[in-house]
Amino acid sequence: MNGAAEPKPPEQATENDIAVTLYGAIRQLILEKDYFYRSFQAEYSHLTGNGERAIINLINQFGPRLLQAIHDDDVKRSKELVMQELKKE
Repeated sequence: MNGAAEPKPPEQATENDIAVTLYGAIRQLILEKDYFYRSFQAEYSHLTGNGERAIINLINQFGPRLLQAIHDDDVKRSKELVMQELKKE
């Protein structure tokens, strides 16, 4: 250490942040004809091959971030519960 302050890690995304981002990405994919075939009847609308690959890529990209957000939330709640119990004593 040279006496300089350690840089703070970037704030982790919350589950809600990830949900909003995924919703926006899926919504955008559905609007693009290269990724989603839209029929006049909704039941005939479906992902194209490119759309299926894009959804898999989204899950692969955001899955680890979501797991981290879930873990961080669990740790935060655990710490809050411990502090509440300690205040009771």
